[in-house]
Amino acid sequence: RGLQSSVCDAPGRGECAAAGGHEEVPEGFIPGQNLLAIDAGCGPGLWLRGLSSRFSHVIGLDQSQNLLEKARQNQSELLHEKENQVELRPA
Repeated sequence: RGLQSSVCDAPGRGECAAAGGHEEVPEGFIPGQNLLAIDAGCGPGLWLRGLSSRFSHVIGLDQSQNLLEKARQNQSELLHEKENQVELRPA
């Protein structure tokens, strides 16, 4: 209650904006804390870093094992950073 969801705009622009009502934000609320982002069809993981800066937990999903492996290679540093909860899963 009182929280707004975040949605990202068209691919390639990498901008996120608040959506929903303008309800009162609880005291101590930190934007992105305890929020989950799912990148469905994450491909080589190009959006993972941007999402991880806005959300506390990011899950990248893709049907292609080859693309998930590319995402693991492209974002290996991000996947191993302790302050980020980023994971890749098959869809």
